[in-house]
Amino acid sequence: GILVRVAGAVVVRQRPGTAKGFVFLNLEDETGLMNVIVRPALFHRYRLALVNEPFLYVEGTLQHQDNVVSVRAEHLAPLRHRPWRHDPERQPCAPIHPASEVRHVARHEVGGVGDDRRREEGPILRR
Repeated sequence: GILVRVAGAVVVRQRPGTAKGFVFLNLEDETGLMNVIVRPALFHRYRLALVNEPFLYVEGTLQHQDNVVSVRAEHLAPLRHRPWRHDPERQPCAPIHPASEVRHVARHEVGGVGDDRRREEGPILRR
């Protein structure tokens, strides 16, 4: 999948008992909602931010499956901090992508789960 960066207000947090520890978030920015999937290990690592922070920054892989666009989170941080502040390697080379742009790219350029055509190229969304 395509590496994307999204950020927004956490509108919904779900951790269903049947989801084997996965957490599902809905982030909202000025253009719409974005679904975020958080693996159990990542949830444990960022538990405080996921439970308490009203605004989150998420880096992850774009996933388009069954006509649903999601970001599989690989890194996240409270939005009140600059996530790349202490790590020069993480300085953004692309902007944070609006939800509407992520959905558009997912529908037109990404296949289903496992479509790694552009993974090696890094972030491709640009404003």
